[in-house]
Amino acid sequence: MSDIGLHLVNSLYQQLMIDDQWALRRERGFTWWSYRLAQHVEVSPPFMSQGTEVCRVRMWTETVGAVDPNLDPARVVAAFNTHATLDALVWDPERAMLNRCSTGVVHAENFVWLSEVLATAAILQNAAAHNQAQELARMLNGEPAASNHPRSGVRPVGDGILDVPSQVVIREGAYGSRFAGPRMADLGGFLVEMRFLGSADEENLTCEVPYTQNEPVSVTCRGTSLHRTQWWTSLSTHGLRAAGSVADSCAQLRGSHRQPRSLRRLLPHAISDHRAPRRPNTATCPNRAPNDRASSSVRPNTARLSSL
Repeated sequence: MSDIGLHLVNSLYQQLMIDDQWALRRERGFTWWSYRLAQHVEVSPPFMSQGTEVCRVRMWTETVGAVDPNLDPARVVAAFNTHATLDALVWDPERAMLNRCSTGVVHAENFVWLSEVLATAAILQNAAAHNQAQELARMLNGEPAASNHPRSGVRPVGDGILDVPSQVVIREGAYGSRFAGPRMADLGGFLVEMRFLGSADEENLTCEVPYTQNEPVSVTCRGTSLHRTQWWTSLSTHGLRAAGSVADSCAQLRGSHRQPRSLRRLLPHAISDHRAPRRPNTATCPNRAPNDRASSSVRPNTARLSSL
């Protein structure tokens, strides 16, 4: 595989089923509008890391602009990020802006599964940004970072992809993890081998991952040897279950009883099922508790931005 970064850009564009009308493509990335907020994807040129050619990918959705720095945005962001999974709010003091951001490092050996995890992360990030923009703007005396496509103008209704978190991810979260079982318990020995402080049983894994040079360190298995690779720890610990869960639920939504093997094949079908024009503020989770803030981060409320 030549430039893995270019392959990733094309893969994400296809998995998200982006309409060209609402996108701006670049050689190493793209920007698109699922509704009122712009989401960006950029990959770096290839570089060598521990003998492997890799590319760094960044995805971010502009959420709130013109933030008042005197209101301590970092404190507000920290509170919201207690519910972070595949992305997090990031305060940019130079631009006085809040963005929802995800990042990772891709190479030939992790491309297949990581590209699917990144597609899931992009969906969750985009929906959460639309849902939280008005509230964050009010708290920080800012403005939702609404913008329009330079040629197509204002997008009148949200893309159906914004419904995927509420219709797929949240519902899947009601079930137990597919990683529970003896293999999960066996990770206890792995923690000891790696000298990580933590514990594991058949249902839970808790550990402290060391940080070096301000970058989290994740350890993955390559054959019989251990390969150390630096990338976003949250992506590694949460991503595998997220990708599998979305894929399985998408199959259920389509009436399939086969166990899915590729999110790349299944997610677009689930998205297309939800892409019919919709009225804003109709994405709801029937089982969501009134005070369930964790669920609200992925439940789009596009009516809040409809007048911008």
